[in-house]
Amino acid sequence: TGVFGWLYLLLAGLATAPGIALLAANLAAGKEISLFDYDAFRCSEDQLLALLAGIPFALAAFVLLVVLLYKIWAALPPESARTTPGKAVGFLFIPLFNFYWYFVALFGWTEDFRRYARERGFAGPRPSPFVAVAIAVLNLFVTPLGIASGFAEVPLAGTVISLPLTVLLVVFAFQACAAVNALPPEAVQAARAARGTP
Repeated sequence: TGVFGWLYLLLAGLATAPGIALLAANLAAGKEISLFDYDAFRCSEDQLLALLAGIPFALAAFVLLVVLLYKIWAALPPESARTTPGKAVGFLFIPLFNFYWYFVALFGWTEDFRRYARERGFAGPRPSPFVAVAIAVLNLFVTPLGIASGFAEVPLAGTVISLPLTVLLVVFAFQACAAVNALPPEAVQAARAARGTP
């Protein structure tokens, strides 16, 4: 349901709020962002603990995204999908390969869904392939840069770097929910029955 989108938005917001608040506090304290001096992105040990408070929400948002991916792939009948719901989710946990798999799990689903809805003549919203590709491309850069910012002792930079990806994931969640919810219930039930998915 659309609840997935709103819940993902809440969790993503709670995950990024500590970093945004700390960066805003640093800028308000007179620290400047410079091309060669990232002083505004540094934080004290106390601030680092506050920043770490967002991690459980980030993990919960990722779990919710995984559940959403499983459900949207399960809404497609096997003959209209390039992969199974289990593979769509499971392959995201394979290190390095998952950078490629985001293209399949997100962009591949939008393409398969759009083709399926067009062939069956279903009306309703369609997920944007552009959003899905943008997420996969950004993920190629955001994850390594976020890790590097932690090692470079400018952890707040990871929050700023990840904001566009977070926003696009929220947009994708709402689009996917709206698209699947617009399908006739009997079509979704038939697809899940064909897969043996409850």
